[in-house]
Amino acid sequence: MLTSPVAPADSFYTVTLGNLIGAAGIMVTVVIALQKIGKDRKEEYRALIKEQTEMHTENRMRLDALLKFQNAQEEINRKRDHAINELKNQTSMLAEITKGFDRRLQMLEDRRRTPRE
Repeated sequence: MLTSPVAPADSFYTVTLGNLIGAAGIMVTVVIALQKIGKDRKEEYRALIKEQTEMHTENRMRLDALLKFQNAQEEINRKRDHAINELKNQTSMLAEITKGFDRRLQMLEDRRRTPRE
């Protein structure tokens, strides 16, 4: 009878020291990979938070500058509106004065035209 030099196949359920070491190595590799992924995600999160904080600070500075400009512009507009109201008042006053002069001139012309008796 011929015997084969190959040892009989082990059962799938047979556990050897080599299998345990291999499984432990795979598990350690998976745990290390998960820790690295977690660390990378934390670093990305921190970088994102830092970037958003910087962007928020820049936007806040721009908004403050814009608010100062808007307040200055509103003050200029208030002064302009006050000057316009003053000019309207002066114009209406001048119109009244002009009407008064016109009335007086009309009266003087009427006196000239009417013969004195």
